Amino acid sequence: MKKIEDCARNARMHGLNMKLMHISALNQETRKTHAERHGVLFTPEQARLFWSNRENQRNCRCSVTLVMVDEAGRTIIPEITERARAAYEMYNKRYGFN
Repeated sequence: MKKIEDCARNARMHGLNMKLMHISALNQETRKTHAERHGVLFTPEQARLFWSNRENQRNCRCSVTLVMVDEAGRTIIPEITERARAAYEMYNKRYGFN
């Protein structure tokens, strides 16, 4: 939660449009609900809400990273989320969440 707060504060301080990209561990122990968020952009409030649930915190190896977005909330460098989502798709094929 501290990382989320730090990211939100830094974005506001510098006047940047930022969102948080969820980064999941994508290993055998990764929960489906966490893996599905890999590469998806969230507002700080959405990220806080997710981790405010104790079950989502338990044994979680996920992280977030700041991503600059445009006025519409789309990433300025689409390859960032595209690569993350491609990693999720490979993970999904391997562990079969479909």
